[in-house]
Amino acid sequence: EVVPYEQNSIMDGGGGVAGGGVGAGSAEEPPLPLGDFYSFPTVSQLCGATEEALRGLGFGYRAKFITGSVAALADKAGGADEYLATLRNDLPYKEAQVALAELPGVGPKVASCVCLFALDKHGAIPVDTHVWQLAIEHYTPALEGKSLTPRLMDAVEGAIVGVFGAYAGWAHNTLFIAELAHVRAALPEELRTPPRPKVIKNKSPSPSKKSPLSLPPSGGGGGGGSGDGAEAKPKGKAAKAKE
Repeated sequence: EVVPYEQNSIMDGGGGVAGGGVGAGSAEEPPLPLGDFYSFPTVSQLCGATEEALRGLGFGYRAKFITGSVAALADKAGGADEYLATLRNDLPYKEAQVALAELPGVGPKVASCVCLFALDKHGAIPVDTHVWQLAIEHYTPALEGKSLTPRLMDAVEGAIVGVFGAYAGWAHNTLFIAELAHVRAALPEELRTPPRPKVIKNKSPSPSKKSPLSLPPSGGGGGGGSGDGAEAKPKGKAAKAKE
């Protein structure tokens, strides 16, 4: 049986959380209802997990990406742990992001997530459609209506870092959580992110539907024209458009 992680329950102060820490409680005070926390599996632990076993645990299509990434990391010179430590300690954020995106199934957004939450890259901004809308609403309104491409993802990151600085990744994460419907509903009004004032665009007046439909005068006496330069009577679809 594959067990891809080890359970660390904070309810009893075990598994790396010292007694008296968060959720440990006491004889007089019951523990906080924070539930169970789990440590991430190591690469060596995941080496024993098959795609079939991971699918059975509910990972779906991601199962093959996990096993593929584990195999790729295990093949790195010096081993997976040394390689990941290099990404954390020696490479700047963007280089680490590019390196992670070489793994199977890992794109720019997932690579940014790993950089922020696991590799101490505090300025990483994982940009998905939700963060994209948040950025358009508050920081990059000029990008509204454009497609979310890697280049524009970099533009969103740059805009948010320009506002919040070196720890912009955590500021972004706070804003992202605050915009979740159930969190927003629980916040008092003064703590909710205010919406950006909507700009009403000036629309050019549309031509009147009652304007006469001018047709060029027909030449000579043929074609039903009057021959004196008067407007010919519109026919077919033109007549209906005039009406």
